[in-house]
Amino acid sequence: MIYALIRVSTKEQNEERQLTEMQRLNIPKENIFIEKTSGKTINRSNYKAVKKKMKKGDILYIHTVDRLGRHYGEMITEWFLYWRNSDKHLRFIDYPLLNTDRDYKTLLEIFIRDIFFLILAFVAEQEYRNIKERSKQGIANAKEKGVKFGRPKKKITKRQIGLISQWDNGELTAQEAMQKLKLKKSAFYVLVGEVLERNDI
Repeated sequence: MIYALIRVSTKEQNEERQLTEMQRLNIPKENIFIEKTSGKTINRSNYKAVKKKMKKGDILYIHTVDRLGRHYGEMITEWFLYWRNSDKHLRFIDYPLLNTDRDYKTLLEIFIRDIFFLILAFVAEQEYRNIKERSKQGIANAKEKGVKFGRPKKKITKRQIGLISQWDNGELTAQEAMQKLKLKKSAFYVLVGEVLERNDI
């Protein structure tokens, strides 16, 4: 049996790109698990649910490593669990080198595979930390310029959340998002911080 895990960070983010890839693999609709939540932890309800359903020989497809999660330590632990448990397999669409049912014949091949995964797991958490740090810096800069925080907060629109999500997902650069939102750099990262408070990216 084949399954798919799709994860986006917020309710406003679009999962269609990942979903299209999974549909090309003819994965049954009922076997596609979609999460709209932060990847800051691996302990997420839908991911736990799909793992519970998987039996010997089953395969779980994930689009990219950062869709599995954004916590370096937890991702490494999870990764090696799949390698030690040969009954169930993990496949990454963007990185078939990391497929756990792939046959590696030499120690060097295994070493290269493991190093590659460690690098991608590091990048996934580093990006998460960078987003947090930039939002803090933006808030600090805004405070220095006299921007007041606290209630009443200005209502965040769906359009703003959508553009922030597109930026987080790599669909827009920070500069493009600022232009569309008509915000300066400090105000942009203040908005990012407010979105993060509601639903961590």
